[in-house]
Amino acid sequence: MGRPVLMTPFVAGTQRFDPDRFGRKAVVVFLDGSAQVLPIDAAGHALLDGRNLLDPAHPCWAGDPPVLAMPE
Repeated sequence: MGRPVLMTPFVAGTQRFDPDRFGRKAVVVFLDGSAQVLPIDAAGHALLDGRNLLDPAHPCWAGDPPVLAMPE
């Protein structure tokens, strides 16, 4: 799996996922080319292994906080 490199859908201007776009699901593509559909919780967090995907402490980030680039 590895590090996430592409994630959708976000609420514009935030780091929260939009639960209304894909039925409370987020789509995430990883560095190795694999993809997963993850649940979005009530707070707008995509959950990977039961943890907030964007939490800098999540193991997928290997100690580096995520850097998000979003279209304007």
